Amino acid sequence: MLNGQWELRAEPLSCGKEQFLRISQEKQGWISQVVPGDIHQGLLFAGQAKICSFSQAIIRDVYVKPMKETVVDYFGEEPVERNSQVWQHHTNTFEKNTVEAGIRKHFADPEKLTLDESLLYSGLCQGLMYGYSQDSFRRRENCDGALFWMFEDCWGEIGWTIIDYYLRRKISWYFVKRALSPVRLILREENGRIQLTIANDLPKPGQGLLEYGWLSFDGKLSHLKKKRISCPALTRQRLATFKKGDQDDTSTLWMARVNRQAILPAILRTKEFRRLRIQQPVVSCQVNKEGKNLWKISVSTDKFAPAVYLHLPPGARPEDNYFALLPGERREILVTYVGRLTGQISAKSSLFFGENR
Repeated sequence: MLNGQWELRAEPLSCGKEQFLRISQEKQGWISQVVPGDIHQGLLFAGQAKICSFSQAIIRDVYVKPMKETVVDYFGEEPVERNSQVWQHHTNTFEKNTVEAGIRKHFADPEKLTLDESLLYSGLCQGLMYGYSQDSFRRRENCDGALFWMFEDCWGEIGWTIIDYYLRRKISWYFVKRALSPVRLILREENGRIQLTIANDLPKPGQGLLEYGWLSFDGKLSHLKKKRISCPALTRQRLATFKKGDQDDTSTLWMARVNRQAILPAILRTKEFRRLRIQQPVVSCQVNKEGKNLWKISVSTDKFAPAVYLHLPPGARPEDNYFALLPGERREILVTYVGRLTGQISAKSSLFFGENR
C-alpha cells in the first residue's frame, strides 16, 4: 500500500532486446533489479480501481560528458585535460569507460577524437539511448508513461542527466523532448517487417496524409506509399506494417511522415551510424525575425543529414537541436534570443562521413 490507499503491482512484459528496470515495494523501501529483455509494468490501484500504469526505463548506465562550457567552468583556471585529476574528480564513480564504449560502437574510435568531438559524440550517444527507450515505452498500448534516471546534475560531472549543474541543456535534452512530443510517429523492425505506430496524447483527434516506406540517403531511390489516416484523441494505434525488403541497410532509411508541420517524421535505421555509408550533405539555413526576441530558422538539406546542429551565439535558446533531416526536408526552428541573430548562425550535420570516422 502507498499512503495507506494506493497499491503498486508489478507485471512482467516481454520486450525483445531492450533492458528495463523491474520495480517493487518491500517494507519501507524500493528494490530495483535489472532484467535484460523485459519491461516490467507497474499498475497503480486505489482499492480495485486501476489509476494508471507505467514503466520505468533503466537509463542510469547511459553516462554523458558535459557540454564544453560546463567543462571549462568547473576546470576554472586549470587547462582542460582528459587525463587530469580534475577530469577524474568530475567523473561519476560508477562510470567505467561506458561513454567511450558507446562512442566506439555507434560513431568513431574515441582515442582518435578531439575534446570537442568526444563531447559531441558522448551527447549524441546518450540522446540515442534516451530517445529510443522513451519511444519503446510509448508505442505500447498498456503504458501510460515512463521514468528515466535522471533529470539534472547536483554538480558538474560526467553523469546521467539531460540538464547539467549550470542548468545548461545537454544534447540528450532535445532527444527526450522530441520523444515526448504530443503526437509522435514511431518505427520499429520486428521479424523482417516495419511497424509504424502513432501516439496521440492530445485531447482531440487528428487526421492527415501519411507517407511511408524506404528511401536512399541521397533521396534518389525510394519506395513510398501514401494513405489518409485518422487518430482518435488520447490513443496509440498501429498505422501500417510493411516488409523491410532486401535493400542495403547501410545506405537506406525507413521513414514515415504526415503533412503536418507539428508532427516530426519517424526515421528508422538498422545499423550503427559508423557503419552507414552516409554522404556529406549540404545543409543551409535562413533566418527571419518572428517577433520580439523571437527568430525563425529554416534549415534544409539535399541528402540525409543526421544530428544537424545549429551554431548559435551564447544566450540563444532553440526549441530543437541535434535533429535529423530527411533528403530534401526543410524544418523551421524557433529561437529565443535577445539581440540580432542574423549573420551569427550556421548549421551543419555533426557526424563524420566517409573515411573520417
